[in-house]
Amino acid sequence: MITLTRLLVLAAATACISQVHAVGFRLPNQDPEGIARGNAFAATADNPSAIYYNPAGITQLEGQDMSLGVYLISTDVGFNSPGGSASTKTDFQAVPQIYYTYSPAESALSYGLGVYAPYGLGIDYGRNTPFPTAAQDGELAYVTVNPVIAWEIMPCLSVAGGITANYSSVRIERRIGLLPFDEFQVEGDGWATGFNLGVLWQPVKEWSFGLNYRSPTEIDYEGRSITAPVPPFGGGTPTEASLHFPQFIVGGISYRPNDDWNFEFNLDWTDWDQLNDT
Repeated sequence: MITLTRLLVLAAATACISQVHAVGFRLPNQDPEGIARGNAFAATADNPSAIYYNPAGITQLEGQDMSLGVYLISTDVGFNSPGGSASTKTDFQAVPQIYYTYSPAESALSYGLGVYAPYGLGIDYGRNTPFPTAAQDGELAYVTVNPVIAWEIMPCLSVAGGITANYSSVRIERRIGLLPFDEFQVEGDGWATGFNLGVLWQPVKEWSFGLNYRSPTEIDYEGRSITAPVPPFGGGTPTEASLHFPQFIVGGISYRPNDDWNFEFNLDWTDWDQLNDT
């Protein structure tokens, strides 16, 4: 259990060397408009992706609305040391998302459903690396199904909450280091539930304030580990491990001087310290 968890954390920490992965294995990019704004969207949240950015924002939408999207990510990490150098392969991974909202006429309640990937990671250093016994190839996939309900308490104030059903799979490969071509592989998957909350307050037309919270989740992975060559290490064995995905809070302030301009500032805190206890 300790081995798999440490490998996952090491893979995430290695990817953090790249500016692209400055948020570890968290994927905050969930909407083209949000991405264009540097993901400063918690106090605006006026399209279906508000289910992720701030679910209270879906009360601003009328009738039915839907958004679909997909973007590509890759990890470009280089490593140099006296013992050698290595770089990851630039393989692309697709990250899809779909959001649907429904706000009945003359109702203070709005409903939404999102399916998206808030976390993910993929690295491949190949076999010829200075650290083959640490982690040479790995992939972490994470998908969330997130139904939400938002309540417009008054025209200037909305609150929301939702449940997250989270599925994750992981695959790690590394060398054992005793024979020239030995190898250790581990694969597993698991489920966990969590929740998200949101508040949106717009006291005047020009100013709005948003707050978004996502609870931590802990995935208990179950799978198999395999060593090769099989003798003398033995074949596949059942493997269990846990990985903690941290809570985060995003607060935002939006200022709209007119209909053409929107200036927003967001403060984003992710509790990465929880990984130190994994």
